Amino acid sequence: MRFLGGFAVATAIVLALGTAWVYSTSPVKADSPMISFVDNDAPPASQAIDARQSAWGFSPSQLVVKKGEQVMFMNPESGKRPHSATSITPGGQAFENALTAGAKFDSSPAREALVTPGNSWTLDTSTLDPGNYAFYCRIHPWMVGELTVLSE
Repeated sequence: MRFLGGFAVATAIVLALGTAWVYSTSPVKADSPMISFVDNDAPPASQAIDARQSAWGFSPSQLVVKKGEQVMFMNPESGKRPHSATSITPGGQAFENALTAGAKFDSSPAREALVTPGNSWTLDTSTLDPGNYAFYCRIHPWMVGELTVLSE
């Protein structure tokens, strides 16, 4: 019985030290929030319609940041296609379906500026007002996402 009592004390000490260590360490924080372009080896829509294209998008598709944070849009080296992150802004009257592309931000205002596999583009949210911003890929318009910018 004496052994079990010593074991219980040792266990309690280890648990206490472990708990103290967990609470004393600070959480790891990424340098900046990141959104990845997601695609696969499906043919581009200009060549064929393929069900695998439906898996293309942004990951995460929704992100919430504070005004002033930098958001990195990353096209991983494993990516198969170039992409853009282009804002979509509603315009006109209700039910007119008027949209403006790139009015708030655009990674690729020209084809030469597309984010190619292995490269990234960083959005500085200090230029944006707090609010919700829809965005899409100019080349693959079914790829859509949403960025919410909160006040500082």
